[in-house]
Amino acid sequence: MRIQMTGLLSALVLTAAVQAGEPIDVTRAANADTLVVVKNVKGEIRVSGWDRDEAVLSGELGAGSRDLVVEERGNQLVIEVEIPRNSRGVEETILDLQMPRKASLEVGSISARVDVIGLAGERLKVSSVSGDVDVEADTQLLELGTVSGDIDFTGSAQRTKFSSVSGDIDTSGLTGEVEVTTVSGEVYLKSGVLSDARFESVSGDLELYVDLSETASMTIESLSGDVDLHLPESLSARCEAESFSGSIKSNRGEVRSAKHGPHKSLEFVAGAGEARIRIESFSGDLRIRSD
Repeated sequence: MRIQMTGLLSALVLTAAVQAGEPIDVTRAANADTLVVVKNVKGEIRVSGWDRDEAVLSGELGAGSRDLVVEERGNQLVIEVEIPRNSRGVEETILDLQMPRKASLEVGSISARVDVIGLAGERLKVSSVSGDVDVEADTQLLELGTVSGDIDFTGSAQRTKFSSVSGDIDTSGLTGEVEVTTVSGEVYLKSGVLSDARFESVSGDLELYVDLSETASMTIESLSGDVDLHLPESLSARCEAESFSGSIKSNRGEVRSAKHGPHKSLEFVAGAGEARIRIESFSGDLRIRSD
């Protein structure tokens, strides 16, 4: 009974609520070991990192919202805008959060725009349906996903996963392991040295400026989207590419056409051929260039 009462009191003490129409002004202790979780259906979520061991939340709670709950759960700080089931009359909520630079962050939204800057924690994850996601950060584990919202990332990460349906993806600075999937969104990527990479598209075009480690493996698969791959002149890699009905152009190797049918293929070895590159397309055009 004593243990149960202690847990119940802790949960009550660490919970705060803000009613709709009230200004948001909440401060909580946080540090590099804290995982900050933010949930806001519509409006804006703006997060910035600083060198203080606390999280400060301000902004404006949209009319029609049930309340804003800020709750500490062990090493997690959860910030959630609660809305009624019928959300048609709910106005946008604006959340401005300053949090420890080296803390981890997880954000979930439906149509809220998400802006993150100045974080350097172990993990950073953002998922949205139609809201745009703009992130400038340095992290170990990065995961950004949208349905129709655009993704814009600048910074560094060692393990990265991007996904979108129709939203565009624009990113630079990634290293290590990268996985990018899109249906119809366009992808522009300029990386550092990658150790493992996988790109998948249905109809979205891929424009990739990629460097690879000696032991790297990279695969690119597209149905009807075009692929424009730029490789450094000094890269040591073996490359294989084929397209069923799309064209292949390259300043390395010789493109071969099938005797019967539109199938084309390309193979070449650059340097000692240490890294491995595999590119496949059904009807999308492939362009491979060593710059």
